[in-house]
Amino acid sequence: MNHLNQLIGILLGLIMYLCIIISIKIGDNTYIGDYFFKLFNMNNNKFIVAIIFFVCLWIVGKIFKEKQAIWLNWGRLLLTGLMLVALVSYLVM
Repeated sequence: MNHLNQLIGILLGLIMYLCIIISIKIGDNTYIGDYFFKLFNMNNNKFIVAIIFFVCLWIVGKIFKEKQAIWLNWGRLLLTGLMLVALVSYLVM
């Protein structure tokens, strides 16, 4: 695996973690992302965050398609599971 693929994978993984952190619900109808986006005078759009996460996940899947490392597969599974929990909290609550 070359260094460029590793760098892209790490950056996209960090973006996915940021998407998960942004989607954590605190309080009745407040998310951590609300505070983050207020700093930059932007609106928190839940679906944009979810789309960014899944696009990053798709790109990582394409980059590491031929890699069979167990830690990589478990990492992808963990990230996907956390984001699905965040999406359920977005849509249901």
